[in-house]
Amino acid sequence: KHDNPLALIVATKGKDKMLASVPADKKDNDEGNAYSWTTKSGKTAYLNFIDDFAVLSPSKDIYPANKAFIGKVLSAKLPAPVAVVGSMVNVMKLYGTDLDKQISQAKEEMGKGAAAAPGGAGAQAAQLQSVGAMFDWFGATIKELDKVVLTGRLPEDGALLSFKMYPKKGTELEKVFKALGKRPLDLLAKLPADAPAFFAMNLDPDQAGDLTKKLVQWSLTMGMGGQEVPEKYVAGMSDYWKATNGQFVLAAHKALEGEGMSLTGLMGLRDADKARASMKLIAEMYKEKVVLDTYKKMGMTIDFKDEAYKIGDVPVATQQVKFDKPMGQLGPMAPMLADLMYTHTAMA
Repeated sequence: KHDNPLALIVATKGKDKMLASVPADKKDNDEGNAYSWTTKSGKTAYLNFIDDFAVLSPSKDIYPANKAFIGKVLSAKLPAPVAVVGSMVNVMKLYGTDLDKQISQAKEEMGKGAAAAPGGAGAQAAQLQSVGAMFDWFGATIKELDKVVLTGRLPEDGALLSFKMYPKKGTELEKVFKALGKRPLDLLAKLPADAPAFFAMNLDPDQAGDLTKKLVQWSLTMGMGGQEVPEKYVAGMSDYWKATNGQFVLAAHKALEGEGMSLTGLMGLRDADKARASMKLIAEMYKEKVVLDTYKKMGMTIDFKDEAYKIGDVPVATQQVKFDKPMGQLGPMAPMLADLMYTHTAMA
């Protein structure tokens, strides 16, 4: 472990031309490095060569200890003209303990905030517990990553950035990624073509791993105000998921009427009746006393209607989060938040 574990690899027009640009009082063969010199800031820089590539580092040990690895980096084929590859295994070796400490400290601070909140175990405390669960999920997930790759391309009509995550073998994260697989995204064709932003996924509903279940439990915990989620709601969410075909898209697009933007989500179904029954069961969660009390303390109520109206013979369920106090303090964000809290769902 080094204070500055950095190696900069530069393509040169030849070793002689590169050496002509460094200070004349450089040292040769300095502690396993071809050259070294003292910079204007008083620090030592080390220079080595692999063919016509110059390897610069701020520590005498970087190149001798990692020469073979640096050689592999030079011989690697990049997936794009611009690519950044990060080894999460190495990152966690260096900073894994620090990450655990940061998460622990964040949860501890939230715990202090919860204790000081009005009612202690009230709404604020419950929400802080939910955020703590999210931190735990994030910490567990990042430790199951092998590497991340960021690539960039410049097609004729703009710029394209791609970010990919690769899980370690044998982990729950790998199971989730395998569930993704190479599956079609047919629902994209149903989105407005001019949608400026969208999200699409297709997960195998029959291969939900433990990591996915933990994420579902966490999301339900948020709905329960941080309290433990009864098993019937977890089972209901699982049944709902299995009633789908795994496809889901979400898009922001121009409103069908008037000005502004609308948010539309589409999900493929295998069994609409089972999906509707599961959604109705999950909606019962918002009638639990602990949930009602929690939302009341937050100045919110939830109004769910199983069959608010119909489109043809298809019932439409609505769910609206109402606020006891005006949201004027949010300025122009208030109408948008109110709209986001009012959903219409049809299943057929």
